[in-house]
Parts: sequence; structure tokens; C-alpha cells
Amino acid sequence: AADAATHAAAAAVGFDYALAMRAALLCESTYHSVNPSYDNAADAVRDHLATDASGSDGPTLRLVAEVRSAATDTYAVVARNVTHLFVAFRGSCSTRNVISDLAYDDDAATTAAFAAECNLPTPPGQELLLHRGFVEAYRSLRPQLHLVLEAELEKELEVDLERESVVLAATEGGGEGVDEGG
Repeated sequence: AADAATHAAAAAVGFDYALAMRAALLCESTYHSVNPSYDNAADAVRDHLATDASGSDGPTLRLVAEVRSAATDTYAVVARNVTHLFVAFRGSCSTRNVISDLAYDDDAATTAAFAAECNLPTPPGQELLLHRGFVEAYRSLRPQLHLVLEAELEKELEVDLERESVVLAATEGGGEGVDEGG
């Protein structure tokens, strides 16, 4: 009863408890990549997501891809459910990760270059601060990660276009059948 009241209060202010729990579950699953008892991290992540220990209602997450960089020992997973696409980066778990963590100082040149690469708006008078180590870790995955995300977004667009085509055909046909020609 207390959990239901907490969830209702959170929902009243726009917090999606189920979505937050699924995101937390996904973040936790990234650590399977360093667990020596698993031969295949992707299988471990799939199993972990399938059990959905979040206790939430709604669609579970499905692993789309793992993305790795040997240069920075950075690991991320991309997962989705029916309505959302998720990216989760594994936190620190190696000496190389700690080295990235220690590179926290914001370097103006690195920040400016990264902002330009990503087309980030930098309004005058508002300083953009970035963790330099994470910027470099992200950069090491960025090309692979973007390919995965673009492919998933294209799939979603295809599904939306198919739905729209059927809806338009039904409304244009005046209820006399559905023209599947789009």
C-alpha cells in the first residue's frame, strides 16, 4: 500500500516510476560486461532484462546492442521497449576507467571542440562545463553508438509511416476499404 501511494504521488508530479526502475535495471545490467562468471555479456544482459526485477508493470526492455571501446574500456548498451530507446554507460570498474575519472578538469579547448562536433548551443555568457574524461570515453564510442541509434530510429520511423499509411488510406477511402498502396 505504501508503494502504491508513493508511485501515485510520483506520477502526480510527472515522475514515471516504472520507466525510472527500468532505466536503473539497464544501468545495473551494464556491469555484466566485467563479470567473469559470464562468457557472453550480451546474453547476461538479455537474461537480466528479461527477468525485469524492477517490479514494474508494462513492457520489459529488449537489448538492441552492446557498444565497446577497447581504447578507453568504455562499455554501453542500447535497449528499448515499445515507447522508449535507452542508452546506458557502464560506470568505472577498471584502472583505465579510473584514469578517465581523474581527467575531470574541464578543458576549454576540448569542450569547445566537443560542443562544435555535437552542435551544442553555447549562449553567450553561459559557460559549458564537461567532464573531459567522459567526453573522451564518449567520443571513443560515438561512431558505433550513432550507427546503432540511427538504425533503431529508422525502424521506428518505418513503423510510424506504415501506421500513418494505413490510417490515411482508411480515412481517404471513406470507409469503403483500405487502400494498402500507401
